[in-house]
Amino acid sequence: MGNIEAFVYNNENYLVIDGQKTKFENAPGRIQRIFANGFLADKPFINWLKSTRINGFEAGFEKWYFCKFGAYDGNPDLVGETLIPDTYNSACTDYNCEMRGKFCGNLSFQLHRHEVQTLQCLMQGYSAEQTAEKCFVSIPGAKSRIEKLKEKTGARNTAHLVSIATAWGIQPNN
Repeated sequence: MGNIEAFVYNNENYLVIDGQKTKFENAPGRIQRIFANGFLADKPFINWLKSTRINGFEAGFEKWYFCKFGAYDGNPDLVGETLIPDTYNSACTDYNCEMRGKFCGNLSFQLHRHEVQTLQCLMQGYSAEQTAEKCFVSIPGAKSRIEKLKEKTGARNTAHLVSIATAWGIQPNN
């Protein structure tokens, strides 16, 4: 078994195993168990689920799978026996979700809505001044956001920052 990509398409959970797309429910039991155990071990997510109207293992797992793995991005989500959630869930468009950035992907690296908006502007080729206008912040505010994103991501410059955002699967808004 090689690396496995997990993703959601049309509200269905899929995996790409050895280059073949399969529905999650048709995956080998061993692989299903790794994902189920990952869900059950995610205590912050389980605790959040208790505060929602999402009840039951299956519904909770569906939400977890979507929040952690999102859209097809080509980056392996299961390497050996280790789950590697997406850093950024490009499939999630629910900007009002109270847990966006906390459960969408890797808990060790979180993007806030305003950071994603700033990245999307840069990805469209906007200058700091244009980004400020689009994000309804001052020019120094936009420049500060960009510098903080470079620090957070380790980007050497704005072009590198845009390439990192692209690699994460962030899509520019058109």
